[in-house]
Amino acid sequence: MNVALPGFLTGLVDAGNGLLWGSVLIYRLAVLAMVMVGSVASLGAIWNFADLSMGMMALINLVAILLLSPIAFALLRDYDRQLRAGQEPVFDPSRFPKLANKVDPKAWPKR
Repeated sequence: MNVALPGFLTGLVDAGNGLLWGSVLIYRLAVLAMVMVGSVASLGAIWNFADLSMGMMALINLVAILLLSPIAFALLRDYDRQLRAGQEPVFDPSRFPKLANKVDPKAWPKR
């Protein structure tokens, strides 16, 4: 299906997958709505919304850090173990079952 897209929707076309109407469109419409509301809202309301947005981003990042911390600490322990053994630290995804199938082998070649 060939569709002529307006300028603000450019970038939604992916050669392999057709139109990506999902999250990118929602994000762009949300930004457009925030710009429109921000142009007529009071300065206090804008600052309050900015504070709320920063708080939400911090909360989301803290949750992500907590979810990733077991893997990060396991990698740190492996790094320290290799240093104490007098080796040059090398990342080997096969030592970590949770990462074995999620790491691109080309990104971490074996030494």
